[in-house]
Amino acid sequence: MNAKNPPLRCLHVEDSEDDARLILRSLQSAFDVTSTRVETAEALRTALAGGPWDIVLCDYRMPHFSGLDALAVVQASGLDLPFIIVSGKVGEEAAVVAMRAGAHDYVMKDSLARLVPVVERELNFAASRHARRLADAEFFASEVRYRRLFDSAVDGILVVNADSGTILDANCALLEQLGLAREQLVGLKIGTLPYFQALIPDDAAFAALQGQLCSLRDDSHLITATGQQLAVEFVTSLYIVDEHRMMQCNIRDIRARLATTAQLRKLSTIIEQAPMSVVITDLTGSIEYVNQRFCTVTGYTLAEVLGKNPRILNSGKTPLEVYRDLWTTILRGAPWNGELLNRKKNGELYLESVVIAPVMDAHGQATHYFAMKDDVTAQRRIVAETEALLTREREMSAMKSRFIAVTSHEFRTPMAAAMASADLLHNHFDRILPAKREELFDRINSSLCRMTRMLDELLFLNRIEASRVEVRLAALDLCDFIQGTIEEIRLGDHEAHRFEFAATDPALRVLSDSDLLHHILSNLLSNAVRYSAADSVITTHLALTPEQIRISVEDHGIGVPEADRERIFEPFERGSNVGDIKGTGLGLNIVKRMCGLLGGTIAHEKTPSGGSRFVVLLPRPAGPASLLS
Repeated sequence: MNAKNPPLRCLHVEDSEDDARLILRSLQSAFDVTSTRVETAEALRTALAGGPWDIVLCDYRMPHFSGLDALAVVQASGLDLPFIIVSGKVGEEAAVVAMRAGAHDYVMKDSLARLVPVVERELNFAASRHARRLADAEFFASEVRYRRLFDSAVDGILVVNADSGTILDANCALLEQLGLAREQLVGLKIGTLPYFQALIPDDAAFAALQGQLCSLRDDSHLITATGQQLAVEFVTSLYIVDEHRMMQCNIRDIRARLATTAQLRKLSTIIEQAPMSVVITDLTGSIEYVNQRFCTVTGYTLAEVLGKNPRILNSGKTPLEVYRDLWTTILRGAPWNGELLNRKKNGELYLESVVIAPVMDAHGQATHYFAMKDDVTAQRRIVAETEALLTREREMSAMKSRFIAVTSHEFRTPMAAAMASADLLHNHFDRILPAKREELFDRINSSLCRMTRMLDELLFLNRIEASRVEVRLAALDLCDFIQGTIEEIRLGDHEAHRFEFAATDPALRVLSDSDLLHHILSNLLSNAVRYSAADSVITTHLALTPEQIRISVEDHGIGVPEADRERIFEPFERGSNVGDIKGTGLGLNIVKRMCGLLGGTIAHEKTPSGGSRFVVLLPRPAGPASLLS
């Protein structure tokens, strides 16, 4: 036995043990033989089932059954084994019968030198048959797989001879799209069929496809058997099969895709043109999209904000608690709404009403954040202005009510005095002494002057409310003007008080409205007279800077209680300590409004003596040098 000889598993059907040894010895010259000898049909079946075997050698005539019977058993097993008859008593005619029955060859026992070559040859033939069966099985399997894939493809597929244009195959998806049977397409030229007319309108179009390894069109349509047009994507590719050029056409129905694209385009347009700012960020807060409204409101361009955090709008004016609540809300998957005071690119502050919500995927996980923001600055300004107007209306209504109450009271007293004096003079004129008559006439005059002043104040207040007061600036010798006003009050006071005046620069001239300034000074001086004791000092002081005129009027009177200082300049308001001293509560409010018309302010200061100091600050308007020289 040679260890280098190929192995051979031999099933030997032989009734003679001596012949079997001779045959085995002959094979061992070329093979490493493993042999089993059987001599009955049952033993043969058992041995075949217990294989595997490479070859079957069989005697032709045996006591229990023949070589043809053994061949039938081997064939019934379904095994493709070389079957060689080795016999000493077989004639040529019997050998031919055996060969026709399926034996592969025969060797005479007295010619065993042929045995090894015959065995080698049949083993090679068996190996070839086995390889061919494997190839056939693989081809069949691949053909089945191809057909399964071909017919289960979602897209329509058409296989065409690339040279002739003849349709070789069409899958089920395409047939369903067209509403046709396979035999209505296969064998026909693609250019002659109306279904593909829009895809391949003429020979030139097909020739163009023949010259391209692949092509793509997504702007055409397929025509069905009923004439319906289907929007399709048309892809062709060329390949070689058995030296024949093939063209595979993939035809995809894109109606749903086009509808989705149109819907997305519509939604995109709506978002882009929305009248509210839209911002989309990733989960870290980096901006991925803003619409045009956002750019219009903030002044930033899309390129300037992409990849940035929305905190670029943070003005620092929104409380941190608002941002904490915002993040707490959206991190738990809920929408947040509120207001943020933000800053535009140009530094301008604006108020936004904001809704921010997480965008969830199919699994309920947040993928982005989506914000819709509305600039409500103008709206809030209108609301504030409306509320101010309503407040003003309520104040005016209350003021009118108080006006009616105050004027009815204030008018009644001087009117009653005037009417009583007039009645005395009318009925008893002859019996009244001249001195008493003069007193009654003075009382009537005083009452009428008081009512006239009251009416003047009310009318002036009404003119201010209606914005009908016009400021007329003129050059004034300020010191002379103030001294003249003081002198008017002093004469009216019949020298009951002492008046003092001090100025830092007595010779200066300024531009101001003489009527308004006279009313301001006379009102403050009159109040000082009214609310301070006789023989007390009333001091007026003038200070002038390049920017301001400062005029103060100070008395040693009853002063203004601390609790009343905030409201003393409101209409119809008086100090709670005035007692029986007459007044309407309009004077200081009018003075305050006049100061405002001149662009100035008025304030009250408490003096060490407990009296009042009213300080008027007026801007010093610039004017032509000729007026101030």
